[in-house]
Amino acid sequence: TDTMRLVFESLDRWWASYHELYRARNVRLFAQTEGSLFLPVTSFVAPLEAGRALDSPCHALRWVSLLGTEPATVVSEGVVTEPRWHTFPALWAKGRATLEEKALLLTSLLLGFSLDAWCCLGTDVSGLPHAWVVIRSRGDASLPADVVCWDPKLGARIPADDPRYLSTYTSVDTLFNHRYLFVCHSSSDGFRPSRHTLLAHGAARPFRHLRGSFL
Repeated sequence: TDTMRLVFESLDRWWASYHELYRARNVRLFAQTEGSLFLPVTSFVAPLEAGRALDSPCHALRWVSLLGTEPATVVSEGVVTEPRWHTFPALWAKGRATLEEKALLLTSLLLGFSLDAWCCLGTDVSGLPHAWVVIRSRGDASLPADVVCWDPKLGARIPADDPRYLSTYTSVDTLFNHRYLFVCHSSSDGFRPSRHTLLAHGAARPFRHLRGSFL
């Protein structure tokens, strides 16, 4: 469709202009489905209502954390390829998921509970790629005390103002849901996520490059 074509063109222009700045960061704009369909990462998240299957958001976190975990696809030279994220029906059939797929699923379930949920790609305390979910209790007006990380790997909720936050994550590189895609711009390699909050001002757009908007 024309809308998807415009999204791809916007993402391609941004990547051509800025990708050198993020070569060492966990930045994702696109991913492939199990059928090799190439889509923006925002297409992999959608509000998912669990009905009576899950009583609360906490039950959703527990259920997703119990799914079997498999490693991301790696080529023979040890370099991680373009991510291949399975659709939710394929995950049900497999009964296991990568950490990124778990974060996508949890984001969708929490959106289904009407929470302000964002899939977050960054790095853990060891500097390895990591994925979790960010919840803002007050939307755009949220302060660090209003932000909580829901981690499907740990099966835990970690407030952004909790000391555990700095001992768990070392960078926040990409945040997105079904409506927005944000890339964190920081000139410092020592970017510490606890000093930042997500702000989303202006009209909804499928992609936005933020300079300092996490401050």
